[in-house]
Amino acid sequence: MPRYEYRPLRPTPDAEKAFLGWLEKLDQEFINRDPEHRSDVVRESLHQLYLGHSYKPAKSKAPLAEQVLMHSFDPRNTTLEPEYYGDVDAVKYAERKPLIWFWMMFDRSPAGLNHWLGFRLRAMLARHVFKHCGNNVKIFHGVEISYG
Repeated sequence: MPRYEYRPLRPTPDAEKAFLGWLEKLDQEFINRDPEHRSDVVRESLHQLYLGHSYKPAKSKAPLAEQVLMHSFDPRNTTLEPEYYGDVDAVKYAERKPLIWFWMMFDRSPAGLNHWLGFRLRAMLARHVFKHCGNNVKIFHGVEISYG
């Protein structure tokens, strides 16, 4: 069976510059392993990605569904499956939870279906979540991790 190399597909130059700049900014922010810092970065990034503007606290007079949406971008307001397990190391997981939530929410966004951007974002996040991640890794849309 013949082996075919990947074709060198690229976004437009302006889009590539924006994508790479965004990834670099996130990568630099995620070096700080403090769960509160990472949660703030994720909340801000998801607001921008989904709503096109920076985080603004949900107003108490806003419709309840809007308040739910605003609060749900913040990983501190979500629970994920591993948090219920008695054998999870809560301190180690807290450090990674914002990144896992961002990974999941990115995949559910319109940008998450962009393979060029998605491969790079997931590989960057994997380097912050896993103990080791190889080079040239391609993690496709919909791959989820819990803990271990």
